[in-house]
Amino acid sequence: MRWFCPALPLVHMNLVHRAGPSISLSSSSTRTYIGDKASAQCKAHGSPIRCGHFRNVVINTGGKKMSAVHDSKQFRGALSAFATGITVVTSRSSEGQDFGLTATSFNSVSLDPPMILWSLDRKSSNAEAFAKTGAFAVHVLASDQEHVCKQFSTKGIDRFAGLGCGRGYAEVPVIPGCAAVFECRIAHRYEGGDHVIMVGEVHSFTSGQKDPLVFYRGKICDPFLQPNA
Repeated sequence: MRWFCPALPLVHMNLVHRAGPSISLSSSSTRTYIGDKASAQCKAHGSPIRCGHFRNVVINTGGKKMSAVHDSKQFRGALSAFATGITVVTSRSSEGQDFGLTATSFNSVSLDPPMILWSLDRKSSNAEAFAKTGAFAVHVLASDQEHVCKQFSTKGIDRFAGLGCGRGYAEVPVIPGCAAVFECRIAHRYEGGDHVIMVGEVHSFTSGQKDPLVFYRGKICDPFLQPNA
C-alpha cells in the first residue's frame, strides 16, 4: 500500500531577541541554530548573521509565536509533528521472565549488516531488564492492534496475557498479527541523554501486508492520520 503525504507550506520566520531588535529571515533562509550562539544564514544579506547569545529565541509563524528555547513540553509537542509507527519491544531475561514495552522511537540503521534501533527511557521500569538482556524483538503494530499498544503501556498487569505469543530468536516472545517483526541481538548500547539507544543486528524478520498503527500529535491514528475513535 502506498502512502501520500500533503505538501507542507513554506513558513516565513522572524528571529526575535526578547531584549533587543528583531531580525527577519525570509523563507529562503537555510538554517536556524537554537541555543546560546544562535546564528542564521540568510540569503537576503548574503552572509551569515551572528545573532549573539540568544537564549530566548522566538519563531514567528504567521502571527503564532513559538518559543525555541529548550522546554521539554514544547519540544515534545514539536516532535509530535513527525508521524511514527507504534512498536512493542519484547525480551526475555536469563531467569526466563518475559518483559516488554510500547515504543515509538524506532528507526532503521543499516542494510548491510541489517540493523535497527530504538530508544529506552532511563526511568522506565524495564530499564534494568533491558540493560542485562542480549536480544529483543521489535513489533511494528498493525492498525487493528491498538489494544496491544495500550496493554504494553499499562503498569501493574501481565502485558502478555491473551496474546498467544510464540518464541523467536533467543526465546524472546513474539506477538502474532503484527505488520512486521524484527528479531535482533543487541549490537550496541549508546548514551543518549535521558535515554539509552539500543542498536540491534537483525537475526530474522517477518513482514505482512497489514497497515500500521500510527502515532501523530499525541494520538493513535489510522494510516491516513485520522484519529481512532
